[in-house]
Amino acid sequence: MNNATTAQATTAPTLPAHIQALVNQLHDLIAVHGLLALHSQRQIATQLGLSRRRVNDLSKMRPPTTLDMSATTSEFDLTEFNTEPTMTRVQAVDAILALAIRPLGVKYHEYKETLGAAFGLTCVDGEFNLNMDEKQHRQLRADVRRKAKAAGDVALFIPGWMDASDPVASNRAMLAAAQAVYEAVEDAAAAYRDQYPDMPYLSVVNEIKAIAIPGYSSDPVVARCERNSNTVDLLLSRT
Repeated sequence: MNNATTAQATTAPTLPAHIQALVNQLHDLIAVHGLLALHSQRQIATQLGLSRRRVNDLSKMRPPTTLDMSATTSEFDLTEFNTEPTMTRVQAVDAILALAIRPLGVKYHEYKETLGAAFGLTCVDGEFNLNMDEKQHRQLRADVRRKAKAAGDVALFIPGWMDASDPVASNRAMLAAAQAVYEAVEDAAAAYRDQYPDMPYLSVVNEIKAIAIPGYSSDPVVARCERNSNTVDLLLSRT
């Protein structure tokens, strides 16, 4: 990347002020409501670096579902509550568009808070999840691309793992890493079949991947291993 491109990336447009304010408000709102159950507004203001008036206003804006906190000892013991959207879909498209037309494009983590502001969040046991499915996400990104094209720009969404400043080398490194994993699985399957040559190759490879790579199978790894262990016990009980 030449110096001109680097300079352009450095001075790329940021979120419009009114949209950035909404994103900041959502961030503060989540933080405040995450602490309200166990802390006074004065303590929250000190911890978050906000004014007491700001904390008071946020605590009234969108209170979570009423919870029984009588047995709660940590703010992460919350059962569940929702945050409502604070940004319209049109505003979200504009916010993401401003990021996506930059020379280096945009990664998911850079606009995730915007999605939270547009769709709202559900908090379960201290973990916030977007009230949005993948279809809605794809539609939103398609709208961003269409709006960029209409303005003579190109919206670029890039994978989180890719180094946008060195895409060629990072893509090659990823391919090399994937090849290394492939060869490791092949070698492991070959070693297993050296011991048990009559076992189906594809079944062996699939099981290695399912146990070694969390998320490869719909079954949790622990559950799969327990099921295999139970099968072993049942076979032993029959001999």
